[in-house]
Amino acid sequence: MKFSKYNFVFENILPNSKRSVIYNSRTGALAVLESKNHLQLLDFVDNRTLIEDLDFKESLYHCGYLVDDDFDELQQIKLDLLSQRHDKSIMNLTITDIYPLPKHCFCQADHCNSWCIDSLGNVYKCLSDIGIENRKVATLSDFLIQNTPLFHSYMLYDATEDPVCRTCKYLPICMGGCPYFRIHSNRSCDYRKYNLEEYLAGCAKALFAKVT
Repeated sequence: MKFSKYNFVFENILPNSKRSVIYNSRTGALAVLESKNHLQLLDFVDNRTLIEDLDFKESLYHCGYLVDDDFDELQQIKLDLLSQRHDKSIMNLTITDIYPLPKHCFCQADHCNSWCIDSLGNVYKCLSDIGIENRKVATLSDFLIQNTPLFHSYMLYDATEDPVCRTCKYLPICMGGCPYFRIHSNRSCDYRKYNLEEYLAGCAKALFAKVT
């Protein structure tokens, strides 16, 4: 087994505690580790020392913190992206978890089953495009794609093929950032890239408060 390249381990972010926080951006798993388990994990990562606590090892594997040596995580992210982006079912939205969950599409703009419609019946992929004539992609009267280049810019972008995104640990929770800003301005990474530790510290405190 190997340590997932999408793991984030934060030490000393819980006040008055020796516990650490581990988060995996591919699976969305978040856990608070006791000191002894944290040391076992560090020993495995740094020295490839076997984890003797089998229950702990199984938990790490189940949550995606450890993966099989031949498992290609980037390809799994790509598979999830393609399968979910073109899923004809209604988008699943949830507020049950407050910590960052893996994305398959960033928003409605790059999901095949989501559209924005203005009062005139013009169809857009992004809310920010509404009212801009040359950014509509269809009309309700015929619903034939009229602005193919723009439509493809939203729908065919694959962050797993982007030379910058594919090497980024934040990829699963960002997927290239806001499609609108990516197309019409500079690259726009998800905001959590810049405050993930602080954000997860708050999540971990809330999580820990529930079990103590």
